[in-house]
Amino acid sequence: MFAILKNSVDRLPLFWRLQILGWSAYFVYGCIIRTSHYQDVPMGVGMSLMLETTEFALSSVLRLIYRRLNFHTGLSTRTLAYIALFSVAATACQLIITQFAAPYVADLADYQGRPSSLLTRVAFFGIVYLSWSAAYVWLKSEFAAREARAAAQRAELQMLRLQLNPHFMFNSLNNIATQIPDRPDTALEMTHDLADFLRYSLDHRVGLLVPLAHEAEAVTAYLKIEKLRFGDRLQFKVDMGEAASTVQVPCFLLQPMAENAVKHGLNSADPPWLLEVSVQRTGEQCVVRVSNTGKLDAGWETKADIGTGVANLRRRLELHYPARHQFDLRQEGILVVAEIVLQGEPCPV
Repeated sequence: MFAILKNSVDRLPLFWRLQILGWSAYFVYGCIIRTSHYQDVPMGVGMSLMLETTEFALSSVLRLIYRRLNFHTGLSTRTLAYIALFSVAATACQLIITQFAAPYVADLADYQGRPSSLLTRVAFFGIVYLSWSAAYVWLKSEFAAREARAAAQRAELQMLRLQLNPHFMFNSLNNIATQIPDRPDTALEMTHDLADFLRYSLDHRVGLLVPLAHEAEAVTAYLKIEKLRFGDRLQFKVDMGEAASTVQVPCFLLQPMAENAVKHGLNSADPPWLLEVSVQRTGEQCVVRVSNTGKLDAGWETKADIGTGVANLRRRLELHYPARHQFDLRQEGILVVAEIVLQGEPCPV
């Protein structure tokens, strides 16, 4: 029974969950205060039930009004004026309802007949509705602003991904075209590998995060195309640690790193070339390492074709792992090493 109730609550929109939780807590608080004041449990519970039910209903009506007025710009002067106006209106409605209900709640009529009662109730209910309205409008504007920022980041990430695929497609089709006259079987195999890569691209055209195991399959398909192109001059290895296979990472994280290694690293060394992709996880930390034989140009960051690709990668990491990642491109003996250290889970954005 409890599980069914919990599932029903979880399906409610966030507003109604907060509304029910907030007024329920306020009802319990009201029962305690009024029971303590009147030394009468039925009196305290009865007054709280009437007052908090009315406040719940009127605040829900206020929400409909504020949604119609589209208050998403924060607590501006105009918004505060509307809040004051509708809070006064809600207070008036509360007083009218309480006045009509007073005869049906023991001792409430006597309480309302006191000289200071009206002023006290106006001030109390006014503060309640002003506070509720200000909190609602402020939270609504905050959620709207966060959603706008998240939408902008998602759009930017999609744009960064689209910058990767056309470049790879162009190079792959050119490679296949050069193989067709003399090596048609190789060209056919390259076409199958390209189809596998494109299927991965289409399957993940919407989602921004994928398991590392899927990334390993995609980069393997890419490197098989390059292997068919270069033959025995290129040897590659993809080493995926078992603990890292299920880790969620940004889509197309490995392929541009491997492509950069093939395009720039191999041209600076004599064959045979070695290229290794290694992904290992230790606790909450994941290390992605792409190494290749070659020589790193000292001025690589100023070169448009290399610097732009690295800037693209860094920007995606900043969006998904703010202050929780490291990127390094360095020379280690005869190897050029690109290494990314990721800490924790990526932001979905």
